[in-house]
Amino acid sequence: MPYEELNEESLVGLLGVGRSLQKPIVKDGQVVIREMMTLSLTGDHQVVDGTVAASFFRRLQRLIERPSKLFV
Repeated sequence: MPYEELNEESLVGLLGVGRSLQKPIVKDGQVVIREMMTLSLTGDHQVVDGTVAASFFRRLQRLIERPSKLFV
């Protein structure tokens, strides 16, 4: 898919979200089909510390995996 280059000086981070696909994974020793998607996070280390970005990414992952937590 084509994309446009971003050259914004005010750009601090960029979150890429891929589509979800059904993929086989191993859970508790069994192969099961689960919805999986790709996420990608890029950040400007002059503005955002990598530890903070990683924490944000883990929190986002948990919310996507358990959307009911958005309403608690």
